[in-house]
Amino acid sequence: LGEVVEPGVPGIFAELPKPLRCPVLVAQHMPPFFTATLAERIQKISGIPTSEARDGMPLLPNSIIIAPGDYHMRIRVDGGVPRVVLDQGPQINSVRPAVDPLFASAASVFGEKCLGVVLTGMGADGAEGSKKIKESGGWVIIQSQETCVVFGMPGAVKAAGAFDYVMSPSDLVTLFKEKLRCSTF
Repeated sequence: LGEVVEPGVPGIFAELPKPLRCPVLVAQHMPPFFTATLAERIQKISGIPTSEARDGMPLLPNSIIIAPGDYHMRIRVDGGVPRVVLDQGPQINSVRPAVDPLFASAASVFGEKCLGVVLTGMGADGAEGSKKIKESGGWVIIQSQETCVVFGMPGAVKAAGAFDYVMSPSDLVTLFKEKLRCSTF
């Protein structure tokens, strides 16, 4: 990752090509205060406008949107515009926010243009949503086991067979640099 400031999600964002042609949405298993801080750090590190999600906000190119702690984040189309939907429904996979509802809604809105990325983490969150992305013709990348602190989430996606690539964070950044400026994966 070159001169990455820190590992994990913020480190990957430091290396993204700019400007991004699409929005990037992140569901991180964190409590409320920490997701706002994460958004601030990612914006500082990446130089890309980053914010904690607000219900009804539109998805715009060259933006990063972080699910607020204690809220599930989904996407719906309203008036032809994809927008964020937040809710405090029951925990999914014992967490809120969970990745599965985000991935499932993104798959239904974006279909074959949807890309899901599952990084290190405990549990199986992301496996069901990754299946939905694959069923819609989209793409899923999981972090390689040898580069994970915990292979739970990527491992669950791998066990479900709902992925296209297995990559290290540095390979993921290389792929993003090559592909995020075009429309195909």
